[in-house]
Amino acid sequence: MSSSGAPFFALDPRALPLMVYGLMGDGAALAAAARDLPIYAGRDFHGGSLAEILARQPFMDKADLRRQFPAGFLRPGENLASLLASRRAEVVRTSGTSGDRLQVLWEAGWWERQERAALLMNPLMAPHLGNGYREAVLTTPLCSESVCKTGPTTMEERCVDHLLFLNTQYDPTHWKTGELDRMAAELERFQPAALEAAPTYLAALARHFARTGRQPPPLRWILLAYEFVCGHDRTAVREVFDSPIFEFYGLTEAGVFFLECPLGRLHFCGSESVVEVLRPENCGLREGVGEVVVTSWGNRAAPLLRYRTGDLVSVDGAPCGCGMRGGVLRRFEGRLRDVLAFPSGFFTPRDIDEALAPVSGIMRYRCTEEVGGGLRVAFVAEPPAGNGNQLAQAIEKCLGDRLKLAVRAEPVPFIAPEPSGKYRSVVPRA
Repeated sequence: MSSSGAPFFALDPRALPLMVYGLMGDGAALAAAARDLPIYAGRDFHGGSLAEILARQPFMDKADLRRQFPAGFLRPGENLASLLASRRAEVVRTSGTSGDRLQVLWEAGWWERQERAALLMNPLMAPHLGNGYREAVLTTPLCSESVCKTGPTTMEERCVDHLLFLNTQYDPTHWKTGELDRMAAELERFQPAALEAAPTYLAALARHFARTGRQPPPLRWILLAYEFVCGHDRTAVREVFDSPIFEFYGLTEAGVFFLECPLGRLHFCGSESVVEVLRPENCGLREGVGEVVVTSWGNRAAPLLRYRTGDLVSVDGAPCGCGMRGGVLRRFEGRLRDVLAFPSGFFTPRDIDEALAPVSGIMRYRCTEEVGGGLRVAFVAEPPAGNGNQLAQAIEKCLGDRLKLAVRAEPVPFIAPEPSGKYRSVVPRA
């Protein structure tokens, strides 16, 4: 689930957070990473604990990064051309919606370093991350400064180090049988230990395995990332792949921060980073729900201070018996911009998804707030065809009773992703 869109509720930088994860150290490393960068000119990094230094920092967001790139992240005497030529850093583009895409700098080796450290925290993964580890990736096509594999390409062209990038198309709605067969065959040939995937993309492949009776290759685990995980997608994956499934939360511009454990809890797994969960002002969200604000200084090419992600989570302070260290979240709630505000309450995308969980037969859905109130639910039904009207009635009753709303459900032949290739399940009225 990565960041996109602009938060629409204010945050008080002086407010006490619902929870803080990773708050350790004296702040010297954060100050050393940030003090010479023009984007942080005039900031106070002198003295105090890490918590005290953070409390003096204002929030930043995507608009700040877009406006300040690249000059704001170049230290005295540096220029972008020399950084890239020396391979000390690379330019990476985030996959947010077209209006929210960013160019960011990664310090050489930083992403692999902190991602590996995160996975090593999970006791099921740690023994298998040594030499020879191989991973397949299924999401929107990778597109950075050095790799952009779209359109007709060979498997060899899509292998980068220990990774195989399976997808070459931006819209999985239009995957044909031949394309799905190709991905299945490449998985069998590559024999990865693990698969990291956007849930909507992997659910489409899982349904292809189910329809054709083809058996997927054995995997030690599956990581669901890149976008909000709808319950129907997770169920489709679980019914086909006999592998442990873990959610993984990170941001291209900031790093990885939370990883699901074998007991289904979400643990903080960040390196050289702090996560604050702050309650938006004047909102009607449930108690314990707040926005993720990250501070990350492990990437010295572009450290971020109190960066508003626009992502909502619900906190959980109870201890976990899985053996993983790191504080715990209860669940991911979706994007702040996708919260629905009705007289009956404020509903996150997770609230909507949880309300739809009892309705089987849904392959994809999108809820849109209607003019004058109420909710329109466009949905794609699982085969066999002809169950659309029954599903519509079930959706209307389920959501209407749960959310106390007027609901109008309509079967549609397909739901296209956003320009980024990601899917959006809830769209409030502008």
